[in-house]
Amino acid sequence: MQVGGCAVALRCFEVEACAMAAAYLNSDAAAVSFGSILSDVLGSAVSVDAIDAEFAADVDLTSVALQLFIRLPSAPTVIIATPNNVPDPRIWFARKSGLVQVLAADGVSLTTALDISTLVFDAGERGLLGMAFHPQYHSNGYVFLHYSRAETSATAVERYTISRTDPNVIDPFSKKLIFEAPQPSNNHNGGSLDFDNNGFLILALGDGGGSGDPFCNAQNLSSPLGKILRFDVNTPDNVPYAIPPGNPFVGVPDALPEILVYGLRNPWRATCDRPTGDLWIGDVGQGVWEEVNVLRKSTPLVPANVNYGWKLKEGPAPFSDRNCGGLTLDNVGPLQEAVYSYDHSAGDCSITGGYVYRGPIEALQGRYIFGDFCSKNIWQIPADAIPGSSPAPQRIGQSEGLWTFGYDQAHNLYAVGGNNVFKLVDTSVPVATPTPPPPPPTPSPPPPEAADATVLSSTRVKTPQPTALNPLAILEAFVQQAVADLGIQADSVTAKSGEVAQQLDPLTADLRFEINCYSMRPCSDVSIFMNSEAGIATMELVIGGAATVPVMSASSVALIDASSFTIEPFGDKLAGAPTAILGTPTDVQDPRIWFLFKNGVLQIRDAGGVFSTALDVSSKVLDGGERGMLGMAFHPNFHSNGFIFVHYSALGSGATVVERYTISADPNVVDPASAKLIFTTPQPYSNHNGGSLEFGNDGFLYLALGDGGSGGDPQCRAQDLTSPLGKILRFDINTADNVPYAIPAGNPYLGTAGALPELFAIGLRNPWRSTFDKETGDLWIADVGQGVWEEVNVFRQSTPVASENLNFGWKLKEGPVPYNNNNCGGLTLENVGPLVEGVYSYNHNNGDCSITGGFVYRGPIEALQGRYIFADYCSRRVWQIPAEFEPGSNPIAQEIGIAQGGAWTFGQDQDKNMYIVGGLYAYAFVSV
Repeated sequence: MQVGGCAVALRCFEVEACAMAAAYLNSDAAAVSFGSILSDVLGSAVSVDAIDAEFAADVDLTSVALQLFIRLPSAPTVIIATPNNVPDPRIWFARKSGLVQVLAADGVSLTTALDISTLVFDAGERGLLGMAFHPQYHSNGYVFLHYSRAETSATAVERYTISRTDPNVIDPFSKKLIFEAPQPSNNHNGGSLDFDNNGFLILALGDGGGSGDPFCNAQNLSSPLGKILRFDVNTPDNVPYAIPPGNPFVGVPDALPEILVYGLRNPWRATCDRPTGDLWIGDVGQGVWEEVNVLRKSTPLVPANVNYGWKLKEGPAPFSDRNCGGLTLDNVGPLQEAVYSYDHSAGDCSITGGYVYRGPIEALQGRYIFGDFCSKNIWQIPADAIPGSSPAPQRIGQSEGLWTFGYDQAHNLYAVGGNNVFKLVDTSVPVATPTPPPPPPTPSPPPPEAADATVLSSTRVKTPQPTALNPLAILEAFVQQAVADLGIQADSVTAKSGEVAQQLDPLTADLRFEINCYSMRPCSDVSIFMNSEAGIATMELVIGGAATVPVMSASSVALIDASSFTIEPFGDKLAGAPTAILGTPTDVQDPRIWFLFKNGVLQIRDAGGVFSTALDVSSKVLDGGERGMLGMAFHPNFHSNGFIFVHYSALGSGATVVERYTISADPNVVDPASAKLIFTTPQPYSNHNGGSLEFGNDGFLYLALGDGGSGGDPQCRAQDLTSPLGKILRFDINTADNVPYAIPAGNPYLGTAGALPELFAIGLRNPWRSTFDKETGDLWIADVGQGVWEEVNVFRQSTPVASENLNFGWKLKEGPVPYNNNNCGGLTLENVGPLVEGVYSYNHNNGDCSITGGFVYRGPIEALQGRYIFADYCSRRVWQIPAEFEPGSNPIAQEIGIAQGGAWTFGQDQDKNMYIVGGLYAYAFVSV
């Protein structure tokens, strides 16, 4: 790659990857920082992390893909090859049940080399967990296994020898016990076995399990747990092992001399990089932080250099010193910093350590590859990164249920997802078809299933940069999304119009899209036609040249130029994830930004970026799960009356509480003694508590509440007019201090027998969040779905406030489809009366799961003017749709960015700058 700027084209082939996108690359020597990808539609092509690194050392992954290599009966815990001092194309799999199998050079013939399942306790995190070949395997035939004993669950490391008569069979009677240690719990048994460059065997063990390392085993030098141990196994048969003389605790009183490093929670997995001798460790965190550690070959092996800190710390944060014998962060001595650590805010939960790549893909040379079990993401970081540098990782792809990594003798890298083994390949390199070997002399098991289509990759970068608008590529991506929503997976979608497709202006031309498919439904007879006028595209799906059906109802595309803005980190890491970010009413200029935190703390960020606490009512707030301090609103006349309204879950009962507070003589302090109760209602469950508080243009206070929780609204509260749950309520709070509120005269259910007069809108599941467009007075509601559909709703200010215009349908329907009417008192879709259609709805096919509502944009970015911005918490994708679209129109949303750390909430300041919260960071929409 040359130093300087260049354009990068990405083309992806999987539902969770991009259909077509473009990016700009600015490089400086080896340090590369990618720009944002304009649109990926079918999944996260780009994600952006607020990482405390100066740059992201990214590589060109356009031809790197994960390809299905083999499908096994169960997930292997180990994939390895024999040492490469003798050529050997076989690949060995160790399976948790106690089977060791070997795959022949033909990539088909899989035979069982060893079955010790009767010796292995296979349950939970126990089983056959590690396997390593002796460096001199080709002469001595030694194979080492680590497993959980069936009778005691203890850790056992044994040496076996290959059969003298069959190189594909391990002699089950050749075992020699190397090491054994009790395991107090069924989790955190660690498991890795490997040989270092000195020829010593290393064993990685977790802290013994439980939760939070209750006995502080990881810091206890008399316990092997929470450690990596090192053994010299080159001993006579009657000697299990010797202690390598360089082990750092040799001669240290009361310390096990086997210890190489300590302070680990559950190292899954630890691997040695052969060219450098460095030891890489993926250590699974307790509940917040995952980390990548490295022990360099050049590091002196002394006690001060080998403590990775658990449980005194988890990742970069303090944890606990309970039962640690007086050890604290202040007196424990030096602790090693992780090379990279990440939290769980983006859907991650459990690191899976991998390898420094040394295979044939040039772009990945010298990159440490690792992933996360929950998010399924696979990343790379430079192997020369130093502890504490926390480089921005680059996303390579995804592998469902990422269990482990492995390698073959040519150093090709494999990733295990479920029962599938995927191989990292370079798609730009032609693959020669091998000549099949002669059949084996003895019958072999049925061959595993053949490889599937390529699963691609995308890129993760630190901060998105401007991208050029490529309308043709965007339209192709929109079409691919529409096709995917119809159950068709397409390799590619290409705009065609005679021979000059690439010269067309796609905003004014009529285009035909050629769709090439590989699975789920043949599509050789499927095409989509688009008619465009003034930037609005309408599409029709044509199947077999016969009937035409609309794509996503009336699929309309209204493009904006996303190169004019970016989503940038705003300030430093926050004390917690805010549930609301807002500015005061605009009648008086006020540069302050107010951050409401779920634990009950309200902070102010002044014009200089300095935070101060304005209110702390954490002693009143039940903060857990979907409960906490959930909403806040300033009275429209705040600058004269000082009134602030908050919605929180009450400590003890979990009930919804809305209170009014008053600013004190200090404009940056809210008087905690000024609380006035406005409204309260019980909450039957801990979820679907809703939360938004907003003032409409009518000066009334609106409170959005979920259906009360559990699953599927079991009591049909959202349709029950006697319950406030699953509703938006409207209050007139301009009352005397001894009157909580009055009922606005125009409320639609005022005077309806048996109905709460506070009700404004009904039939909502969990509105997160609802906001007013102050320019038009329209109320926008993002309603989180049950399990299939998310939707955006709108109530226009011009619509008559009447009950027939304000039922959004849950639980009789979810999004555009029927759900059920259990316990709805005889209500059905047929007799309930008019239901309001969503403006836009989307399903969970593309990694989405939970909508986060935003605002109609009225800030300084011209391209976003009049666009409703929203996101999905799981996929982290951020979209825009035109605010003028009506219910039922279902426009195709244009993806405009990726929310880092999960899209938790949106916010606005007084100037209508927009913010989005991901994890413990706020990000701002910024003009470029």
